[in-house]
Amino acid sequence: MLRQSVGELEEKLSEDDLMMAAIEAGAEDFSAEGEVYEVTTAPADFDAVRAALEEAGITMASAEVTMI
Repeated sequence: MLRQSVGELEEKLSEDDLMMAAIEAGAEDFSAEGEVYEVTTAPADFDAVRAALEEAGITMASAEVTMI
């Protein structure tokens, strides 16, 4: 099994703006489902990506490291 970090965002920014912020922060993947956005990172990058997003004013509704 692989470890993966996942964070969900519920921001009012545009999907494109959120995606660019996540990618610039070091996220590996970004997906959207309705008004909930999922950011995927390597476990080693999780804290740095979360901190970069929060510094940009984007908060995560949930965030966890999971096994896939």
